[in-house]
Amino acid sequence: MIKQDLVKEVARQSNITQALALEVVNLVRDLIVRAVRVEGVFEMQKFGTFKRVRRQSRMVKAFGTPMKVPAKEVVKFKASRAFLGQ
Repeated sequence: MIKQDLVKEVARQSNITQALALEVVNLVRDLIVRAVRVEGVFEMQKFGTFKRVRRQSRMVKAFGTPMKVPAKEVVKFKASRAFLGQ
């Protein structure tokens, strides 16, 4: 499923226009992104947790040549047990 499919399904199930459904989907996405940026975590019961973590710098081999990958912040998602069906 892609974003367009999600918008169509939200519009169909909510009985609203696709334009309004697009605004809703974008708003939810923006709220999740803002929560992770500001608070470092977004948790939704029975869905999962988005968490900002810092990766350490590390050495990797690219085509046999050692390279240093700098430290950076990434977002990880951990699905809840309910999401996974356990």
